[in-house]
Amino acid sequence: QQLFHPRILLQETSSYRDLPEWQKALLYRIQEDYFHHRQDDLWAENARRKFPVMVDGTNMLVCGEDLGMIPKCVQGVLDEYHLLGLRIQRMPKDLSVPFERPETYPWLSVCTPSVHDCSTNRGWWREDNNMARVLFYNYLGQHGDAPQDMEPWIARIITEQHLHSASMLAMFPLQEFFALEPRYRVEDPSSEQINNPANRHHYWRYRMHVPVETLLSDEQFSGQIRELVQKSGRLKPF
Repeated sequence: QQLFHPRILLQETSSYRDLPEWQKALLYRIQEDYFHHRQDDLWAENARRKFPVMVDGTNMLVCGEDLGMIPKCVQGVLDEYHLLGLRIQRMPKDLSVPFERPETYPWLSVCTPSVHDCSTNRGWWREDNNMARVLFYNYLGQHGDAPQDMEPWIARIITEQHLHSASMLAMFPLQEFFALEPRYRVEDPSSEQINNPANRHHYWRYRMHVPVETLLSDEQFSGQIRELVQKSGRLKPF
């Protein structure tokens, strides 16, 4: 007996496009059900079996990388076990909006402008300047012409938004801090992406262009970051 299950993004294949409309509609419903509904109970059941073992087996803080195509049950199960989820402004959980608003992040979350598997904010700003303008006007509250590059003052606003969020942890790749300081901004921000999962030849290739010793002795740079953290109240004990 042959068994079949739909592939992800079936509707983007040439085979799908060649089908009559009634078959397209039927296959699309099958795909949606398979990936977004049919497996939910199974995912939740497995999580409830594994999470207690993970949480009880360590005194570390357990966080979930709940990005991308995730089952609808994920948020409920994370909340059930009081586990932190991940929040990235340009990867909204609600697909009906283009961006997250850091001021709405929950306490049980880790917020960050970018992660190792995506471009930095500066890199993304150049890659998708149309969406960058949406962020600039509608989410950063700015006016006038949106810069073609994410200028240091824009990076500062984004950093402040994340630091002032309710997220338990605000974490920043070092490249996002480099975007604050003109002396450390590289000419090509795409070179700062740590890993590109879509390119098998681009794997964890990032190398910091500033010696650690230079950063340790740069009181202006570290002072700028400390000031941002201090103003957010994150240096205060809970």
